[in-house]
Amino acid sequence: LWGVEGKHYAAWVGLIATLISLLGLWLWWPVRKSFKAKDLVPRGRKRKHFYYNHMTGGVVVLLAILLFAITGASITYRTFTEQLLGVESAKSEAKQTVSLDSHWQAWLEMAYAQMPAGAVLQQIRYPRPPRKAAENREAPNNKTTRSQTNFKSVTDSKRNTVEKLSEQILTFQFHAPGDWLGLAGSRVSIDKQGSVLVNTSLHADLSLGAKVFSILKALHTGHDLPAYYVVLQLLLSLLGTVMVFSGLVSFIIKKRKRNQVDRWANSQPLTES
Repeated sequence: LWGVEGKHYAAWVGLIATLISLLGLWLWWPVRKSFKAKDLVPRGRKRKHFYYNHMTGGVVVLLAILLFAITGASITYRTFTEQLLGVESAKSEAKQTVSLDSHWQAWLEMAYAQMPAGAVLQQIRYPRPPRKAAENREAPNNKTTRSQTNFKSVTDSKRNTVEKLSEQILTFQFHAPGDWLGLAGSRVSIDKQGSVLVNTSLHADLSLGAKVFSILKALHTGHDLPAYYVVLQLLLSLLGTVMVFSGLVSFIIKKRKRNQVDRWANSQPLTES
C-alpha cells in the first residue's frame, strides 16, 4: 500500500501500540494498589467490573505487547538491529577448508566432531534460493521466449540452476549445552558439491548481542520453542481482546449514564427563587 511493504506497517502498528500501552501504564501507576489478579476476568456486569478488568488486563498484556513489538520491529529492521547489537563483528569467522569424503556419513561425523559433548542434531537445512533467481524462475522473459517450447526450456534451465545453488551448502543445526531457550544455536556448514567444511558457528562463542539477536525470531513467532510458549501467546492474545472489549463496554456504560443524567436534568422544570 502506497509503496510500503506490509511488514513495515506491522512494525509501526506494534510500536504505536507500545506507546499507547506505556501511556496507559502511566495513567494506571497512581492507582497501582488496585491491581488484583482476580480482575483479569470481569466479575460482574457493572461498569466498575469492566473498568478494573481493563486496567488489570492492560498491565499484564503490556509485557506481551512490549515483547512482540520490540522483537517484531527488530526483525523488520534487521540491519539496524544487527548494528545496534554488534552482530556484524560476531559473524566474521575464518573459513576452514577441510576436504571430506563425499557421502552423508562423513558429513555427519565431521559435523558432530565440531560440536562439544552433549550436542544434539535438530535440523539439516538447505539454504533458500536467491530471491532474484527465484523471481527469474517464476517470471517469463518475453525477449527470450518466442514460443511455448523455448519458454519451457529456459524455465527448466533456470530451475535447474536454482536447485543446484540451493543444494550446494548443507547446514547442520545443533542444540549444544548452553544454547539459549533450547534452540539450535550452533551450526556447521558443509559444501555438499565440493565436500568441504565451510565454517562452524558455536552459540557459546557469540557475543552477547549476537546471542540476543539469535532468539528474537523465536520469541516473536514461537517457532522451535515448546508448545506451552505458543499456548501462552494465545492466552495473552485472548486476554488482550478481553481487555479491549472491557474498555469499550466501560466507556459505553459511562457515556450512557451521563446522557441519562443530562436528560433528567433537562427535564426538570426551572424554579424561580
